[in-house]
Amino acid sequence: MVLEYVIVILLGLSFGSFANVCINRLPKGNSILFSSRCEHCQSKIRSYDNIPVLSFLFLKGLSRCCNKKISIQYPLIELITAILLFVIFLNFGISTSSVLIFVFLFSLLLIFMTDFKEYIIPNAITYPFAALALIITFFEINPFGISLLNSILGGVIPGILFFLISKGFLVLRKKEGLGMGDVKMIAMVGFWVGMQSTLIVIVISSLAGILWGVILIVFKYLKASQYLPYGCFISIASVLVTYLDLWLKFNIFHYLVF
Repeated sequence: MVLEYVIVILLGLSFGSFANVCINRLPKGNSILFSSRCEHCQSKIRSYDNIPVLSFLFLKGLSRCCNKKISIQYPLIELITAILLFVIFLNFGISTSSVLIFVFLFSLLLIFMTDFKEYIIPNAITYPFAALALIITFFEINPFGISLLNSILGGVIPGILFFLISKGFLVLRKKEGLGMGDVKMIAMVGFWVGMQSTLIVIVISSLAGILWGVILIVFKYLKASQYLPYGCFISIASVLVTYLDLWLKFNIFHYLVF
């Protein structure tokens, strides 16, 4: 059992390292296949300086090539991903569901970071993960246990709703209220979790976004005309709904309706 834990943690750290590659390159349209380079001087990073978490500690947070500060993002994302995979393994063991739950939450982590850093939700994330959701639902292995019709409705209806909100806001206010990245993201989430859970995601993410925006405006960290990375709030709400649905088996929608 201890060996299994070690393997899961090492896998999680490796996926975390890959997550950093995606987070840094996909918003810029760069390939995720070429070798890692220093973010400051673009020197090629040697394999022994690219070990998740450990290299950051050994180098004391400074790049070997130019002695400049390495972003804390790297070890932080690696640790978060390892913890995420470990928690999933503890609850669902070695199973198809574990893999798919991790894949879904992994996509949310990527989107949270790309939207937080660059205000971009790459199509390279939303498109393939949306397609995967439809495929696994068709083959009846979606961990959320939804039907194909529910999956399709969960993606299409919220996606259309967000699109109309975006374009309606553009007509009325001469600027988009929601970016197309948000539209594609909510559709992706809907394909995974279905219609009811997506509605809950929309409610939670909207309330959280409004509350956080008000706080930032009150303390003058944000102007009322500025945008918030709404994809971050969709990610957080989706993780919460996933936890309630799969860990606690708690259907919020049931209590809201009845």
